[in-house]
Amino acid sequence: MRKKIFFCLIVLLCCFMLVACGFDEESEEPRRLEVARVVAIPHVHHVHWGLIYPTSGTWGTTETWGETTFVILSDGSLWGWGQNWHGRLLPGTSQFEAQFSPVKIMDNVAEVFPCRTHTAILTTEGDLLLWGDVHIMDDVTHVSTCPTGSLVLAIRSDGSLWRWGIFHWIVPLDVWGTWHEGVPMMVMEDVAYVSSNLSHTMIITSDNELWGWGDNGHGQLGNGTTEQVRPYPVKILDNVAQVYTQIYFTMALRTDNTLWAWGRNTHGQIGNGANTHQLYPVQILDRVSYVAIGDTHTMVIRDDNSLWGWRRNTNGQLGNGTNASTYYPTWIMDDVVQISVGMFHTAAIRSDGSLWMWGSNNAGQLGNGTTTTSYVPIHIMDGVAYVYAVDSRTLVITDDGRLLTWGGGILGDGIHPDERIEIGVPVEILFVEGD
Repeated sequence: MRKKIFFCLIVLLCCFMLVACGFDEESEEPRRLEVARVVAIPHVHHVHWGLIYPTSGTWGTTETWGETTFVILSDGSLWGWGQNWHGRLLPGTSQFEAQFSPVKIMDNVAEVFPCRTHTAILTTEGDLLLWGDVHIMDDVTHVSTCPTGSLVLAIRSDGSLWRWGIFHWIVPLDVWGTWHEGVPMMVMEDVAYVSSNLSHTMIITSDNELWGWGDNGHGQLGNGTTEQVRPYPVKILDNVAQVYTQIYFTMALRTDNTLWAWGRNTHGQIGNGANTHQLYPVQILDRVSYVAIGDTHTMVIRDDNSLWGWRRNTNGQLGNGTNASTYYPTWIMDDVVQISVGMFHTAAIRSDGSLWMWGSNNAGQLGNGTTTTSYVPIHIMDGVAYVYAVDSRTLVITDDGRLLTWGGGILGDGIHPDERIEIGVPVEILFVEGD
């Protein structure tokens, strides 16, 4: 009897020690917190006299620069994987130290703004950090960074716009007499929104006025000229709700839901039926509720949830059943609530949560288990809350907060792209705390 009691005491003591040491069969399971936001840096390319080309390798390979993905979970933690050029993924590490699985970076993150050489983070308390250890300023409400440059613009809660850094290779966006600044400098006041890209910057004031400055060689400022550089802000339009700066052209959504565009129009970027540069804003569509502009094509959702697209269509990225490009908006499909565009493919979510995709599929970015290009929308899956297409990859957040991805490059599932066996098959990205 004493031996049985002694044995039971030993078993109870062992159980107590296991619990005290934090043993839990589920503790090693990946985290399944809901994914709140996904941001990815496209492949970044050398820029030389307005031409963009990969630094090495071919489109969709890991040899090119860029391809860094950041994810904010529902608990505010920031995770990332992919290329680490200039330590923009993990500060203090080698630029060649790519990560093939998610790595936790920091907590209390509201937004992340990746750039070519660095990453800006906006915390839940409104602090702006360049990575987790360099505090720039507080009380920030919005940030804009240019993926191909090293310029940062920030709006504070008092409406003041600040900028610092440099613009790489072409002309500085901050052409106030200096090429670069190592400390924030105030640009103007009463700013509600800012958007910057390869050549120019556009801001919306609190009373919905649109102003712009920077390079204007293709009329992308919309002030009726092609002066090479406009060093100071010039007023462009009234009643502007949103602005989108792209490579040498601009689009603006006005408060009456009309879409306007101007600038370079060599490949029908403007959508006005022509291929000549547009020096003044011209109305393209009315009743517009959402705009997605990619490197090769533009997609628009109107207030009746119809989807329209234009520009290049060499890979069927417009989804109109052909591979012929169009210089004016063309109807694609109905019942669309969200749209995202990659390099040569497109993803759309319908009101029932179904995901539809079309365009290039050379890396399996359509997610249908093949590498066959589709010129028309095809149904991929159901239960999708958000979709993000970038380069030759696709990422989705499901209704229950899971992150799925497929396509080319570093997906984040721990597998090197060169060792991947299955292509075009959705994989779930898991988030595992380190030791």
